[in-house]
Amino acid sequence: MARAPVILAAQKRVHALWLILLAQHNTPTRLAAAVWLGVFVGCTPFFGLHLPICIAFAWALGLNQIIVYAAANISIPPIAAVLGFVSVQLGFRLTHGVWLGLELDAFRGGSLLDNAKTFFSAWLLGGMIVGASVGAVLAFIAYLFAQRRSDTFDAAMRRASKRYSLCPPKYRFYAYFKYRMDPVYREVARHVPPSSHTVDFGAGLNMLGVVLDELGEDRRTTGLEWDGEKVSAARLAAPTIRMEQSDVREPSQVPIADVVTIVDMLHYFTRPDVLKIIHHAKMLLAERGILLVRESDRGQGSRWTRLVERAAVKLGWNTAPGTVFLSKSEIEELLRAEGFSVEALSVSGRLHPGNLLYVCRPHRLATAL
Repeated sequence: MARAPVILAAQKRVHALWLILLAQHNTPTRLAAAVWLGVFVGCTPFFGLHLPICIAFAWALGLNQIIVYAAANISIPPIAAVLGFVSVQLGFRLTHGVWLGLELDAFRGGSLLDNAKTFFSAWLLGGMIVGASVGAVLAFIAYLFAQRRSDTFDAAMRRASKRYSLCPPKYRFYAYFKYRMDPVYREVARHVPPSSHTVDFGAGLNMLGVVLDELGEDRRTTGLEWDGEKVSAARLAAPTIRMEQSDVREPSQVPIADVVTIVDMLHYFTRPDVLKIIHHAKMLLAERGILLVRESDRGQGSRWTRLVERAAVKLGWNTAPGTVFLSKSEIEELLRAEGFSVEALSVSGRLHPGNLLYVCRPHRLATAL
């Protein structure tokens, strides 16, 4: 009985790691590529080595490791026997011009080693062709499935915008256009796995939390925002989603998070305050949690973004001490100083040039991946 808490904790860590891995590289194109690669590897005769081969190629090509290896398991009984037979016959036909005979006399002409080499080379050649062909079909199906899921994001954002119909007009129209013109909600949501808790720093109108709620699958959100008027509007739009009026530079009494998001907020603070915010986010993260930061890169076409943000502060739309934009290298330096491994992804839109999404994982987890 004394070991039960330890076992439970280990199960939770494995589950969290599983969710993180599933959330990686899951765009329709990358999902299809992962399926194709996995099927291709699975049809080769390198049994016992499929796992390290899949991990190596998935890591090198930036594909989801779990999906690649799952697809490689196409070669399980009884399918493996069928794939192996077809592959050997096809490979033998291409190299010898005839089909491989199944009678015993066909194997008596050479030594055991020669027969093994012929058999293996035929399987390897035929398996590559069969794997590429079958993989293409399954990859196409996976792409259609993922594309349909992508449409699910669009539907979720349309439903999310309708939740603001009871809010004051300025917030209602802002939510309507923001959902449609800023790609950040779609991209962030892709990294938030089902059955997870997200803490959103500087949640504003809680637009991210509403999208995650519409996506369902037990995605829970806690929004932190210091503008009382926006907190009230967020609660009106989504009364069932937790919103707290608080200063994100200070510790918060909220549940530990699987995901912490900081979207378009760091540029309102000086460098010391940014360090406090990142440290606060780290303290709220579960052991294998993920931090998502969207910011404009000062050095890459973000003049328009800086102009809009400064105007928003001066006009009182955003309550902030000012605007201090950092470069990509500066942001990455601050994140790495807190022990994160950082991957920067472009999330620029027509009206949001130079924006990057920093996908940050604890360094130990990133090294393991």
